[in-house]
Order: sequence, then C-alpha cells, then structure tokens
Amino acid sequence: MDEEIFGPILPIIAVPSVDDAVAIVLNRPKPLASYVFAGRTTSARRKVLSKISSGSACVNDATVQVLSPDIPFGGVGPAGMGNYHGYEGFMCFSHAKSVYHHHATHLDFLTWFRYPPFSGFAEFVLGIVMGKSW
Repeated sequence: MDEEIFGPILPIIAVPSVDDAVAIVLNRPKPLASYVFAGRTTSARRKVLSKISSGSACVNDATVQVLSPDIPFGGVGPAGMGNYHGYEGFMCFSHAKSVYHHHATHLDFLTWFRYPPFSGFAEFVLGIVMGKSW
C-alpha cells in the first residue's frame, strides 16, 4: 500500500469502521480515484465521498467512471491535475484568448485622458475610477 497500483489487483484491508477506512486513505497522498462499496448505506457513502479528495469517485462499482466521455476524469495533487474526456478535456488543453479591438468613435474625445501622456487632470480622474493602483 505504499505505491500506486496499475493493474488487476484490488487490495482488501479489513477495518473496524468507515472512519478508520477514511483515516487510512487520508494518511496517504490523494488518490487518482476512490471507490466505495457501501450497498444502500447512504451515510457511509456520503462520509467517504465528502471526506476523501480524489480525482474521481465511483460508488458500488470499479473503474466505470473512466469509460464515460461525458464526465471529467483526472487527478488532484500528486495524482495529477486537470481533467480530460469530452468537453472538460477540450477546455483543459485549450487556451481561451481574449482580444479587445477598439474602434474609434466620435465620442472618443470624452475619454482622451486615458491615453498617455497623462496630465494632472488625467491622473486625478484615473485615480478615482481605477483606484491608487493604476
């Protein structure tokens, strides 16, 4: 239980309670995925899902969350960062570039003070509008 498992091995550890199981997981690096087999016990399921931070989670099954192209899959912390699959994958590996293009209008004379060189009046107005940090 000291290394990540990439293979058809499922370690089973007997623990006295759900709290003990959560404590074992919380004492290790964040997992890529977490799985809880709790039958219809909503309190155990809720406790595990709310206390354990992982890239994804699956309840009463194993690894099927990876198969869906409609939900994100990815890690947190040492298990990785970002999500892939479907829309989330596209957004993760894309960069939205914002571009503002100013078109001169006949009203530009009203805001002449926002362009350098700044006069004392421009500094006064910009200080009011933008605060002292401009």
